[in-house]
Amino acid sequence: MHPTGSFKSSVSAKIKGEAESMGGNSRIRMAPHRLSGLRTVLALLATGLAFLINSPAVGASRSKVTKVKIGLIVPTTGPLASGGEEIIAGSKAAEVVWNKTHRNLKAGLAVCNSQGTAAGGLGCVYQLEGSVDAIAGPDFSTDFPGALPALEEAHKFVASLEALEEPPANSSIFVAQPSITSAVPAMMTHFKSEGYKRIGLLVDQEPSGTGAVAIATSFAKKHGMSVSSASFADSDTTAVPALQTVLSSKPQAILVWVIGNAGQTVLRAISTLNVSTPVVMNYFNVSTALFGKAALPSDTRVSVLGSRQFLQGNENAIRMFNEAYTASIHEPPSWPGSVAGNAVDLIMYAAEGAGGTAYQKMSHYVEHRASPIDGPAINMEFSSKNHVAAAPAGDWAFLRYNPKNNSWLAG
Repeated sequence: MHPTGSFKSSVSAKIKGEAESMGGNSRIRMAPHRLSGLRTVLALLATGLAFLINSPAVGASRSKVTKVKIGLIVPTTGPLASGGEEIIAGSKAAEVVWNKTHRNLKAGLAVCNSQGTAAGGLGCVYQLEGSVDAIAGPDFSTDFPGALPALEEAHKFVASLEALEEPPANSSIFVAQPSITSAVPAMMTHFKSEGYKRIGLLVDQEPSGTGAVAIATSFAKKHGMSVSSASFADSDTTAVPALQTVLSSKPQAILVWVIGNAGQTVLRAISTLNVSTPVVMNYFNVSTALFGKAALPSDTRVSVLGSRQFLQGNENAIRMFNEAYTASIHEPPSWPGSVAGNAVDLIMYAAEGAGGTAYQKMSHYVEHRASPIDGPAINMEFSSKNHVAAAPAGDWAFLRYNPKNNSWLAG
């Protein structure tokens, strides 16, 4: 740490005091040659002090932030554990890539099991807040709301993936992926560009599913489109009845908004009914493992909302992330896994840009950064009024699963 102003003042006062005790305020009279010698000593002391103040070697190694410890709040047990596994893999992959590509500032992770519950999320905040520099998560609608009050009081920079909750104004909480309020309109805009006016909605009975119906219905009214919807519970073993209800309205395209295991339930229903109507699923379902198990008929037209950034596996950082992720859980990155990498990158770029881990400075840097922040899932833009990541223009993409090589193609 460079000496502070108070340190310089105290040293200067000490020198001044010593000089006064030896000079005019002392009863001891000094000969001119001794005064000259004192001036020389003071000059040498001043020179030495200036060197200490300006030398980067003194103190800098003691105070400069060289590692950011990130508390990762994620379910490792319970019904959301599979999603938690992807988030941990993505977070660790982002940690590996960052540490390989950045010399001066390193990332470190400490995992806390939220069990996917409100009480678990809250408990993790209390457990971590005294030992970490920033927090990633909680990320689910089941554990984020319960932890929110504690997150606001923790005085930490927070990067969550919860795309339904809007972070409180003037908080240090940021969402590292675009929210449902921008994703659903992107899907509806795609349908509109294809000339589809009758849209079917198949959603789960989670809050995000209900929100998707409301947003799509509002969009349809403004653009001369119609929407019919059906839902199913996450505990349902089949979505066939709900999908049949949607198909009965003769939609030209179907929008699916589901999270967790519901994505697999929907794909099984699509396969069972041999649906030929174009289907677009939300980004939580960008998973080769999910689609690889689905065994969809070859004429099925299913795509998933994703991003061009997600497809750019030839870029060095993205390639490194994909390799680290695959080495961890032996499958290509999913969207939840990749966007977990977004959260880690957001924290690290914020700390790097702020020159430390003070949450106010990190927030200010992110709010006023001139260019988007890169992430393995999607690039992120923020402002002082918007702490939810906005996708830069043209970054959304509709991905088609390619069963021949277990990968994604731009749709």
